[in-house]
Amino acid sequence: MLISLLFTFLLPSAVRADPGMVEVSEQTDESQNVHIIQSGDTLWGIANTYYGSPDQWPSLWSYNETITNPHWIYPGNRIVFSLGTNLDLPQVDLVSEENNYITPDNTFEKSESACGPDVRFNSKQNVGMFIVNSFIKDPNMVEVLGVVEKSPHNRSMLADQNLVYIKVENKEDYKCGDVLTVFRKTKNRIRHPDAGFFSSSNYGSLYTIQGEVVVKYTPEAGDYVTAEIRETWSEIERGDLVSARMDVVIQTEVKVPNGQTNATIIERATDRHTLNTNRHILFIDKGSNDNVKKGDTFYVVRRRDEYIRGSKEDPTLPATVIGRVMVVEVQETSSTIIITDSHQSIGIGDSLSQNLD
Repeated sequence: MLISLLFTFLLPSAVRADPGMVEVSEQTDESQNVHIIQSGDTLWGIANTYYGSPDQWPSLWSYNETITNPHWIYPGNRIVFSLGTNLDLPQVDLVSEENNYITPDNTFEKSESACGPDVRFNSKQNVGMFIVNSFIKDPNMVEVLGVVEKSPHNRSMLADQNLVYIKVENKEDYKCGDVLTVFRKTKNRIRHPDAGFFSSSNYGSLYTIQGEVVVKYTPEAGDYVTAEIRETWSEIERGDLVSARMDVVIQTEVKVPNGQTNATIIERATDRHTLNTNRHILFIDKGSNDNVKKGDTFYVVRRRDEYIRGSKEDPTLPATVIGRVMVVEVQETSSTIIITDSHQSIGIGDSLSQNLD
């Protein structure tokens, strides 16, 4: 079974958050680490082995910024790397134990950083596809057409091609072939991270789009419409809500931030992962009332000493860029963003800026 280890290095969103499931082996000398690729290896587990902490995966990832064409490799291949020093750059080489495949060498060139503010990800990206399956909205403004009430399948979690029975008010409004969106409320009230528990701060409720169904049959009797699940982004369950079709997949290019707006991340789409990296969905405290528009981009910045445990943001420090995000949906007082670039995990409370001067 092939493993895309370098691909995992480049896309940390694929990292598994359970180091106990990773089997790794190492062999070291004074200058190099030799890792034998095992089935199931992840950047998370390799960082835990070589750094003593799985939270150090961004360091390993940063060593591979020059790799633009990831290669498939086989279990048994060796990854030989040196962690580098202040004078020598880290090096990564792949050594194949099989005669039928040898990965090309990767070279690193030394260069001096440009003078000025810390600006990473300062280039325009080509058109990419993004899945945006979460949103924040006032519950009174959410259109609910029906509920997934029953299914003929003997399972709690429903997936593609399963049938569901949707209870609706006016089944005469539906015909065979109509596509509907299935979603659910995952959090009742979204507050600003700086607001106290008893604060009146409220941006609305958090909803997650589970998938799409297509109407297959509208019987004359009863209040149910039969539909088939055509696509899922997460499991569909009885009790999920149904609305008119919502756009989930978008294709767009990512621009360089250009403006004067600042914002704060107030929520994330899901608690299933502890690390927020590329293509994960978050929400900010600025919307159309603050002149935020769909397609706007921001730098994610921090102003603190990461080495000092519990250190807080210091507005007197220059900004350090750890990522870039793009606005994909705008409400009056909040917006949905997606991470397009990241150097570290991005979370609730992080600051966004369109101008580092």
